[in-house]
Amino acid sequence: MAFNEVYSNPAFLLIAGPHFSVSWHFCLLQCALLYTSCAGQRRLRIHNLSLNCCTQLADLYRNCETDTLINYLAKYGKGKYGNKNCNL
Repeated sequence: MAFNEVYSNPAFLLIAGPHFSVSWHFCLLQCALLYTSCAGQRRLRIHNLSLNCCTQLADLYRNCETDTLINYLAKYGKGKYGNKNCNL
């Protein structure tokens, strides 16, 4: 992912594939942010993150940022079903 501008309190969702059953208990992510300070210095900030993997949606909902998850699920549903009529 590449961004032109990053605000102070964003939430990002990254879906990594391929989609298959998870046989490990954690995954490791590394994110690097290259930016220019107000003084004109080029700076590099690196974040390392270790996350638990889960196979149940209840575990995911319990341990995640709920605003990001609900936003993703809404966009996924809109993309998959579009404006189709849902008979409930």
